[in-house]
Amino acid sequence: MSQLSKILRRASVYVPTVIGEEYGGGYFAGYMRADGQRYALVVAKKADGEYPSRVSLLKAAVGSAGASMWNGRANTEEMYALLDSGSAADAIRFCYELTIGGYTDWALPATQQADLLYRAFKPGDTANSTQSDTANPYADPATGPYTASSPSVTTLANFKAGGSEAFQTLAQYWTSTNNITLYRRLFTTGAIGGGGPPGDPYYVRAVRMGKIPG
Repeated sequence: MSQLSKILRRASVYVPTVIGEEYGGGYFAGYMRADGQRYALVVAKKADGEYPSRVSLLKAAVGSAGASMWNGRANTEEMYALLDSGSAADAIRFCYELTIGGYTDWALPATQQADLLYRAFKPGDTANSTQSDTANPYADPATGPYTASSPSVTTLANFKAGGSEAFQTLAQYWTSTNNITLYRRLFTTGAIGGGGPPGDPYYVRAVRMGKIPG
């Protein structure tokens, strides 16, 4: 790391610019904008922030909690409040109770946060889903729907299939979005899944967001 980079990181607000750079307790995954505020999205390192097996979303009824399409922390807080004091493993408890790099605001990503993760870190070269609802108005800049070839496989070796940080291929990841249905993301094609009870087992990877200027 250059001396300039070290100085910038010590500044009051460091704004990451390179997808995959270490930042905020994990890796920088892209920018989001909502409610007039700009954010840097961070995905947890796999060893720290991915549950080691498929796991249920919540060991409780979800009700109306989790309506946000972009704010995973708000969704996670709402769902965590529904839990009892038991120790049963679930995606919400795992993400909410994480402390990584001194940060305690980790969350199960909302569906549009999971979209940014797929765009940044697509692990394989399978053609993308071309569902019309793969556009992301909360990305900064906003993005249109996927095409068969865009996004393309990541250039980051550690995030490619088989790499130390790679998302599971042929596997769906839970999101914290509960908007008519419970949302999931398939990291092979980016397809959005829905339906099924919160007790169904899928993979989990935590994220957090930090406010940045702009």
